[in-house]
Amino acid sequence: MGVPRLAKVLGTAVGGLGLVVALAGPAAAKGPQGLTIGYPGGGPPVDLGGDGTNSQMGPLTEQLGLWSAFGDPEVTPLTAEPPSAPVGQPYTVSWTMYHGGTADGGALVITQRLYLDPDGGALVYTEAGQDAGPYAEGGTRGGWFQAPASLEATLASAGFDPAASPPAGPAPAAAAKATDVAAGDQGTARSWLAPVGLAAAAAVGAAAVGAAGVAVRRGRRERDAAPAAG
Repeated sequence: MGVPRLAKVLGTAVGGLGLVVALAGPAAAKGPQGLTIGYPGGGPPVDLGGDGTNSQMGPLTEQLGLWSAFGDPEVTPLTAEPPSAPVGQPYTVSWTMYHGGTADGGALVITQRLYLDPDGGALVYTEAGQDAGPYAEGGTRGGWFQAPASLEATLASAGFDPAASPPAGPAPAAAAKATDVAAGDQGTARSWLAPVGLAAAAAVGAAAVGAAGVAVRRGRRERDAAPAAG
């Protein structure tokens, strides 16, 4: 085989391999890239990782009904009504999903409400119509999902403890601003109190000097006016 033809064959092979890699990359990266769970009442959510860094990510997609929200026919569908009454206040589940439809890879965020029943009957609710990109045309399905009793154990293994206290967040911006304002006011107070204090001290000093001068002059007049001793 001549050198020109060999180069052409190698070029075609390399080009084809590049195309395969380019197509396989996004396909392999599809799915959840992150998962956070927020406690009822707010506060910073707990980051459970994603993109292959947490071995429990796969089980959690099933146990929280993520694929059911996408309308996957091979999994349990969502129901319009919960199988039992939700218990307590909901936790906020946020899935960050790979989305290759943008130049930077992009991301979609799917949120769910998780009701944890101490007896193991956890319920998950997904709002309908959330942008699901390539996962579900027309957005997410809406409805309720009955989580398995093993969900809490899976959450604990993934690094989320429902019984723990919510993580402490940074000081609210309003409080920080109030602190800054208070500090600024104190600085301003010091800036004008200093000259006022100096002026007051100078005035007191001047008054004292003046009074001393008057006393000296009065003493001299009294001494001059006194009769000479015989």
